Amino acid sequence: MHIDFLDTSRISTEPVELLVTGYIRKLQSTDNILQALCISDEERRFASDALDLPAFSECSSGLRLT
Repeated sequence: MHIDFLDTSRISTEPVELLVTGYIRKLQSTDNILQALCISDEERRFASDALDLPAFSECSSGLRLT
């Protein structure tokens, strides 16, 4: 799991609102589970672009994955 903090200066003074998104993908290989579970740059871009879809427009408030 990879977590990006968008504004770490506000964590101690204000409540943090966390939006967790994800998707299910087919496990391509069981030979190396740790490698199979790694998130590629392509998957990260796909997830970031998905936040621009209308379904997320109310929740995302312009936040992007980095």
